[in-house]
Amino acid sequence: MTGVAALREQAVSRYATFFTELSPARLHLLNRYCTDDIRFEDPFNRLCGVDALEDLFRHMFENTSAPVFEVHDWSVSPAAGYIFWRFSCRVRGRDVAFDGVSRLLISDDGRIAAHTDYWDTTAVLWSRVPLLGGLLRRLARRLQVPGAQSPW
Repeated sequence: MTGVAALREQAVSRYATFFTELSPARLHLLNRYCTDDIRFEDPFNRLCGVDALEDLFRHMFENTSAPVFEVHDWSVSPAAGYIFWRFSCRVRGRDVAFDGVSRLLISDDGRIAAHTDYWDTTAVLWSRVPLLGGLLRRLARRLQVPGAQSPW
């Protein structure tokens, strides 16, 4: 394993561990794992900077109960790192949980320079909206292979 490959592996491993231990009290440590100008994107947010990322997570802690990231797996390719995770929390008394994947670009100093999250907003949010949720579930049933289990 080359020095660059080892650096990438260490960066993704450290970042994955940080997420499993994420709490409001640890948010100030983000700059140990992320560059000052980190680019972050998920289905609802696009932001730049470690302070903005800290604000995003602070907002998450303020608007959900018991948020937890469970890391199931991670890997590193020559171009990027990847983390497969499950997020769970309570929102307005309802349990919410979904799986996702983060694609990470790693800087030369071993910190994360870009973090892009991929997860299914339909199953998580839109399917719970009255009327719209019913339409989406009905459409999903029509597209579902007989005998397959629905993800929602």
